[in-house]
Amino acid sequence: MNQTINYGLKFLNINQNGKELTINHNMIIIDFLHSRLIKSFIKNLPENPENGDNFIIKDDKKSTNNHIAIFYEGWSFIKPTNFFTAFISNEPYQFKNNNWEKIEK
Repeated sequence: MNQTINYGLKFLNINQNGKELTINHNMIIIDFLHSRLIKSFIKNLPENPENGDNFIIKDDKKSTNNHIAIFYEGWSFIKPTNFFTAFISNEPYQFKNNNWEKIEK
């Protein structure tokens, strides 16, 4: 196995070059997973994102539909696991059965 089961964080390999790149990428994903704050649902990624921008992609025609897109010097994509909860404008959403559903209070 060369990555974690749930979020695909990459493990370091013996004699791997560029270990700091792998660690830094994993830290960006972990940082997001800790906060779970999403800017918005979008169909297309913005042309000039800022580091830290993140969105949920809503486009049935894309392989990244329902994925979380995180920008930090490039885009990373997370496929959420069932029952993953995130917040958009302080409103909770849960990923269930391949779709995001607003959690009603």
